[in-house]
Amino acid sequence: MKNINAIPAPHRPSRGFHGAMCGDAAAAWPLAVTAIANATGQPVESVRRFLESGYGRHFADDVIERRLNDRPLEEAINSVTARWMEWSIGPLTSMQYGIAANQPFLTGFVIYCERIAEEI
Repeated sequence: MKNINAIPAPHRPSRGFHGAMCGDAAAAWPLAVTAIANATGQPVESVRRFLESGYGRHFADDVIERRLNDRPLEEAINSVTARWMEWSIGPLTSMQYGIAANQPFLTGFVIYCERIAEEI
């Protein structure tokens, strides 16, 4: 497990993952940042950008779905993280987004969100 010293606070708490998680947001945020950073090997600031994006909202939707099936919050986040790491970036997604093909989907979109944040 990666040593994460400081979990960045969301800059836009009403959007993305944090906004979608509603009452679970405060507890879910650090769990998600940690799980995604550990799984992808990406910096927590990159993970923050991913979670604040529309992709973070989709990630939250998957977590919420698991919570509706009576899964504890941390287990739901870890399960979604593992699932998104099992998927890989295909050729079409690679061409559309400029993400290297055949890498885990979650890693690719964390990197993508970091890149587009720097272009804005």
